[in-house]
Amino acid sequence: MGRSLAILICNTRYHELSALDCCANDVAQMRGLLSATLKFSQIVEFVDQSVSKVKDELRRLTELEEGFDDGQTKLWHHGAK
Repeated sequence: MGRSLAILICNTRYHELSALDCCANDVAQMRGLLSATLKFSQIVEFVDQSVSKVKDELRRLTELEEGFDDGQTKLWHHGAK
């Protein structure tokens, strides 16, 4: 089995909305679930990070020498707007 990567991104702070602290808990719970599957060689979290930081880190991850397996992309989203 090759290297598999899971990326978890969440925002808890918004300019015009109340904080959604539960979202950070959701990421922690999702990390636990993904870890339990033993299918991911790396799980990366971005909680309340700037878009530029997330982009830079994703770029860095795609440029790693050993790379990651091509596979499915799944998006899970919840929250306001």
